[in-house]
Amino acid sequence: YHILALDCSEELKFMVLAKPSKDEPSKNDINIKLGYYDINMYQQSGATEITINDHALSLEQLPYKSFGEPTVEIFKTETGVSLVAPEFGIDSINYDQGNVQVRPTLTMKGQLCGICGRNDDQIVQDFRRPDGYIAKDAASHIHSWILPSQSCTEGCNLKHTLVKLEDDVYGEKSKCYNIHPVLRCAKECRAIKTVNVPTGFHCL
Repeated sequence: YHILALDCSEELKFMVLAKPSKDEPSKNDINIKLGYYDINMYQQSGATEITINDHALSLEQLPYKSFGEPTVEIFKTETGVSLVAPEFGIDSINYDQGNVQVRPTLTMKGQLCGICGRNDDQIVQDFRRPDGYIAKDAASHIHSWILPSQSCTEGCNLKHTLVKLEDDVYGEKSKCYNIHPVLRCAKECRAIKTVNVPTGFHCL
């Protein structure tokens, strides 16, 4: 999963995760965590499916409104579904056939982190990584927000790891380590695709 948007305040009201759909890799499946709600919206055989805390919710059962407080509502739109949960800081999450749009409430201004940025109307900090540093480019930024448990092959995981290089620096044999961890497959796994990302090194 990629972390699209996360409440990075002390309250941690919500988290929105996304991953490529198994049926259509160009589309996204999403997981939304709101308090004790665990909501999945995903594509299956060209249709949108929904589960709430592992219980299936068909489109025919919409609109849905939670019984308890704070309120969570899910309803159909012309082309997809929309989730509304203002007390959790979400004005709306629109899920349209695998396309995702997250709209936080005004109270969440400057409180977010993740791939979508800080929600503070400026772009300087938009590539902020989980460790607080600013990524050099979009690819590095996106990779930094991948959860380490995401599979690269069935049963195998990606891990944030440090890379060691032994090289001559200014004529001296040096050991160099990357400043920020990069994603690599676990030792027993084989990569099915690789992407180049720039990273800085510290040499000893």
